[in-house]
Amino acid sequence: MAKLQLKFGVRPSKEKRMGKIQQTGDDISQIAAIIDTNLFYYLSGLETSPVSVLTLESELNKFRDYFVSELSILEMVVRYRDQKDKFVAGINFLATNKIGVHKFAGLKEFSSKITSRLVDDEPYYKKFVSEAFEIKLQVETEFIVYWMAILIGSLSVMLLRTNPGLEPEKSTSFFKHFHALATSLKGNESHVEAEINRLLREFYVDEDGLKLRDGLYELAVNLMTVLIFDFETSTKGESVHDRKFYDESGELNIDLLFDGYMQTDIGRRVKDKSNSDQIIAADAKLKKMLLDALQVYVSSSEGQIGEPMAKYNALMIQKFLSHGNYKFKKNDVMDSLLVKYVEDFHFLTFDSGLQSAIQQIDPLNYKVCREFAAECKK
Repeated sequence: MAKLQLKFGVRPSKEKRMGKIQQTGDDISQIAAIIDTNLFYYLSGLETSPVSVLTLESELNKFRDYFVSELSILEMVVRYRDQKDKFVAGINFLATNKIGVHKFAGLKEFSSKITSRLVDDEPYYKKFVSEAFEIKLQVETEFIVYWMAILIGSLSVMLLRTNPGLEPEKSTSFFKHFHALATSLKGNESHVEAEINRLLREFYVDEDGLKLRDGLYELAVNLMTVLIFDFETSTKGESVHDRKFYDESGELNIDLLFDGYMQTDIGRRVKDKSNSDQIIAADAKLKKMLLDALQVYVSSSEGQIGEPMAKYNALMIQKFLSHGNYKFKKNDVMDSLLVKYVEDFHFLTFDSGLQSAIQQIDPLNYKVCREFAAECKK
């Protein structure tokens, strides 16, 4: 019977910073790295490597140490849930080569269930991979909910900045509406969370990235429209929840709100583009204001989630808002979470999109990553 046993990496003290280089020319033999999921697949032979595996191993061994994230293990379990031999091969590769796995706080006891019992007990294995899928789905759902919260939070900043003369009592009224909307994004009764979860489940069946993107985009536009309605009515001392805005059946009268309350510059812009599926991207001024407001989010969030992740979230939302040809990828959320490691490790990847993002987040990390990739491809 195969032995399944993972070695977990230990998070270093902040003082050591895992030996991250602080300036160009520092010795990489003194630093530790996190490799992305694809590099793990290439190393283990789960997927065909675009470079020599021997060269890849040689370049990785130049670092003091390197780890795989627990997120990558979750990704592997879900990807190969119908190919148990590959799952077992991946876990045994890590154990045999003593490659550490760095725990991710949000996954709780996921990895503790990876035991030898999974090899021979088929019902136990099926239950494990089913639970893994639900865990991954929940992680992705919660993070997209977080993106939506960033979006409406940035929009609220933009609304207040463009109306600096708003009386205190009206600002307070708007904040109450904003807080209620933000609170409604999360929780057992959250329509938003349920809708995101539904869109993701469909995506795992049909793998239609454009359909997922359009569904999330429509949801984002609806949230922003509600927030703007809240702002417009608050500035007049009223509430979007007042009875006069609803018809006899209890439905909100959108036309009444548009005609009577979308009178600010932002309100008119949303009204003019209300029939467009590119409501933000189609309006350069609205898009610029919202992207400017995202920078407020970055500066206010660095202390909570770290500068790299805050900046990467802003980049991803910017790409999402640009719409155009952007196609939501299955691993976009996991990539966003992996970027968290940039704070304490050097993050290594061949992915050009991730490299481009890292270049804007941490130029020295990008330099190490780029040179690593170049050496591997020689």
